[in-house]
Amino acid sequence: MRRSSDDPTLGGSLRPRGPIQLALSTRYEGRRIVLGVAGELDIFTVSKLVARLDDAIRRRHGDLVIDLSEAEFIDSMGLHALLNVQRRLMRQARRLIVICPPGPVRNAIELARLAEPLGVLSSAEEYRATLPATATADETEPGPTRSRPA
Repeated sequence: MRRSSDDPTLGGSLRPRGPIQLALSTRYEGRRIVLGVAGELDIFTVSKLVARLDDAIRRRHGDLVIDLSEAEFIDSMGLHALLNVQRRLMRQARRLIVICPPGPVRNAIELARLAEPLGVLSSAEEYRATLPATATADETEPGPTRSRPA
């Protein structure tokens, strides 16, 4: 359930009411790993994300893309997890790209002044425009989706 920006709870940036939900999906685009996050990324769910990120960083090489397009909420623990994974990837000469359209999650990232340090982009199209011109078609087209339950 998405809240409108005129919601009286800090522009809809507070955690939605109801059960806590998080769904993670993983797909591979060439050497890149794309991790989709849907639902709420907070103190209760961040451990699931961290475990999936650890696995992705250890098993694969290449850049990591975290797609927050379907995320409804993020708190300081979620932001902390994003910063930690970015630091880990930088030590390995890899990049973190965060896709996050305007909305409550983007507002939280911007309020924490992390949009630029995390390399936040507004859409998958904007992300694809940043890919090198030498990327082959099979690297830029979404590959087979391999999802695991969160």
